[in-house]
Amino acid sequence: MFGSDESYRIFKEVQSCFINAEYIAVVILALSFIERRFQESLKIYGFETESKFTLSNILKKFKGNSVIPDYFIDKVDELRLKRNPFVHLRDVMDKNNLFSRSTMKYKDTETILEKDAKDAISLMFESLRIRIL
Repeated sequence: MFGSDESYRIFKEVQSCFINAEYIAVVILALSFIERRFQESLKIYGFETESKFTLSNILKKFKGNSVIPDYFIDKVDELRLKRNPFVHLRDVMDKNNLFSRSTMKYKDTETILEKDAKDAISLMFESLRIRIL
């Protein structure tokens, strides 16, 4: 179900981080789990080259061809864009950074991070439920 031991440990750590309200870690680790799930599935089914793709490239490659359901690709990509300002340097006014999202939605950052974490956990569990390939 989990693939590698690393995937299993990521899965368990995401849950622990959520319980401790470490919402940024939840988003980063949940997407890491989903990316590994895609990569491990691709490798198992003989897509050796694609199994080495980044999450962004996997989503682009398989959008629209029913290997991975499009609704799931869209949700993962939306969360990936919210994660990016935490792992890649972005302009202070980038529309996906926390300050911009907080300002646009008139919500405090903790509320936004908590929702992102809930979405991330939901997607992580859904990645185990959906058929990939």
